[in-house]
Amino acid sequence: MPETFLPETFLPETLTPTSMTDSAAQQPLRVFIHTNERQWLGALVAAHALKRNSRRPDAFAVELIQVKGHPFLAALW
Repeated sequence: MPETFLPETFLPETLTPTSMTDSAAQQPLRVFIHTNERQWLGALVAAHALKRNSRRPDAFAVELIQVKGHPFLAALW
């Protein structure tokens, strides 16, 4: 299995202030996982796996978004 599943273009060392605007360079990288109550445990496992399998786990944050907190997402289910 490869060391990381992200293409080289998405690794943090390629994201420098010269390659991005100043405001975008200051914002941390984030991964969003949308879930409902029945899939909450799977979302936690996915968040852990993203951090565990990353070369730089401190380079991004993983945020879990619950469907019940967002009515427009709940309408999709």
